[in-house]
Amino acid sequence: MTDYSHFLNATKDKVLIAGYGSLLSQQSREIYSKVYTSVLPVTIKDWSRAWITRGFHEQQTYVGATKTKGRQLNAHLVPMQFSSEFSLRERDYKFTKITVDEITFPTIESEIPNSLQDYFSTADIYICESLEVYPSTTDYPVYLSYVLTCLAGCYQVGGLQEVRFFMQHTKGWDSAVIVNDLLAPKYPRGAILQDEIETLLLTELNNHLGLQW
Repeated sequence: MTDYSHFLNATKDKVLIAGYGSLLSQQSREIYSKVYTSVLPVTIKDWSRAWITRGFHEQQTYVGATKTKGRQLNAHLVPMQFSSEFSLRERDYKFTKITVDEITFPTIESEIPNSLQDYFSTADIYICESLEVYPSTTDYPVYLSYVLTCLAGCYQVGGLQEVRFFMQHTKGWDSAVIVNDLLAPKYPRGAILQDEIETLLLTELNNHLGLQW
């Protein structure tokens, strides 16, 4: 049986943020938000992730989440404390409270352990809901360094299965304006990937999009 004590210990005096974009990346969380913690992979039901959040201050487009019946997205529950720095990072979103009834736990094969049940009965869980919905454009593109940061976070925790889940359950790939900025990354909180991981993730992305970066 998996030991969840590390995660539960990390939740003391914290709230949970359902990270579904660059917060999936341990490196991005630690370097840019100073969040050092265990996380728990989850699936959030009746929420949709898409390329819809415009970062006006950084002139690019990110994934965002909206309440959408019948959709789902993968995320990591990140124990943390709200801070002015984190609020600044997430300035294009609002923190919307969700319940444990909206969450499933793909890494738990049988019933949820009692220790987790007790914790989630009173836990405060938030998702970053997009303030507004905008498509990406040439003026506000999706940068490839951001996409790979998200996928790298998936890969670190759940391998290629979670990478593919992210791609499959993110809307708007066909209309997203994705710019290859890997020679001079423009996403300011990007993960620094080993060459073999970058190649692996690009291969998966190319297969999904039918492109060749």
